[in-house]
Order: sequence, then C-alpha cells, then structure tokens
Amino acid sequence: IDIILLTEFSSLTDIGIYKAGSKIGSIIGILKTAFASFWIPTAYRWFEENKSMKHYKFISDIVLFLLSGLFFVILVLRYPISLILSSDGEYLDVQYIMGLLAFPHIMYTLSETTTLGIVFSRKTHYNIFVSIMSLVVSVIINLSLTPFIGFRGAALASTAAYVVFYLARTYFSSRTGFYFGQKKQIITMLIMITAGLINLYPLDYSIFITIGLGLLALVVQIPTIKTALEIKNHPGEWDFT
Repeated sequence: IDIILLTEFSSLTDIGIYKAGSKIGSIIGILKTAFASFWIPTAYRWFEENKSMKHYKFISDIVLFLLSGLFFVILVLRYPISLILSSDGEYLDVQYIMGLLAFPHIMYTLSETTTLGIVFSRKTHYNIFVSIMSLVVSVIINLSLTPFIGFRGAALASTAAYVVFYLARTYFSSRTGFYFGQKKQIITMLIMITAGLINLYPLDYSIFITIGLGLLALVVQIPTIKTALEIKNHPGEWDFT
C-alpha cells in the first residue's frame, strides 16, 4: 500500500527515499526470519512439555530488550547510515524515517512471542481479522498523509499498521488463554514511537532527546535484566532446554 500510494501521489525522490529506508528494515527482517526459524519449533515443544508461562514471557522480554536497543542504535547512527545508503547524497532524507521503517519488523518479531495462543489452538481464522485490521489502518493513514507529506506519511502508515498488527495478534491470542502482561511492552513501544516521531524532521537536539528516550526505555526494562540475572544465579528454577 505504501509504495502504491507513493507512486500515485508522490515524486520519484520520495519513492527512492522510502526504498532506501526499507533496506534497513530488510536487515532487521533477516533477524526476524532467523528468530522465527528456531522459535516456532521451540515454542511447540515447550507447549507439549507444558512449560510455564514465565518462560514465554522472558523470551518476549529479552527480544524486546535486544530489538529496542537496536532501534535506538539505528536512530543515533541515522546520519552515517544514511550516507552509506545514499552514497551520492540524493537520498540523505532517508535518515528521518529509518526508525519508523525499522519499527514494523520489530513489531512483527515481537508479535511472534505473543501470538502463540492462535498457533497452539489452531484458531487461524483470527489471523484474517488481524490482517484486515492492519490493512484498514494502513489504507486510511496512507490516504490521509502520503499525498501531503510523501515518504514520511508512508512510513507513519507502516508503523501504525504494525502497531495494530501486534496488538491484534496479542489480543486474539489472549482469547485462547495464552497471555502474559504487556505493560513493559506497551510503554517501551510508546517510547520508541515517540523517538521515531521526533526524528521524523530535522529538529534541534533530536539526537540528545533520542539518547534520553533510549535510556528511559532501558530503565523500563530493568526488570528484564534482573530476571536474566536471576536465571543465571538460579538456573534450577528455569528450564530453557
């Protein structure tokens, strides 16, 4: 939808900038594929072994911790990365949407840890609702913003669609009985979205604000670090085999 409406309403430059930014997303997409390739079989085995919910929750928390860290690294290094992606300097504006275009892949990867109820219960019809909801949001925001702010509007639409994708997957999974607290995830997501929006335009001191938001996201996830230390110190209480 993003590319279709960019082609219809925006310039070739906007399309070029958007596609250059998508390269960053593709790199995270590789991590997404790598994670899914071992996580899904592992999750099925854990389900058969009746692993406690705390194991699934920790995996979700640690994935959030790592990917949110990567997200803020991308934002802090957005200018040098944009130089690599745009060697001729034509698409340097890609730096303003790097965070937003990385966000969908992060949301998809994280949703793989919360959607397991749909998988385990085999109620795959829920995925149809998830897809429709995400598509509707994408179309509405693209039509509202892309004709006016070009590649920025398309990036915002993509981010919003995948937020809905994550929330819908998590909600429908919870209806099957598979659910763990999402407070940490939601707060961190809001911090990341705020950072992405701040970097959407060339604002003064945006780099310092971004670093501050990154530290705030780290503070929110201190419980994840404490849990990791607990696992290290008391491995007998956890079984990740």
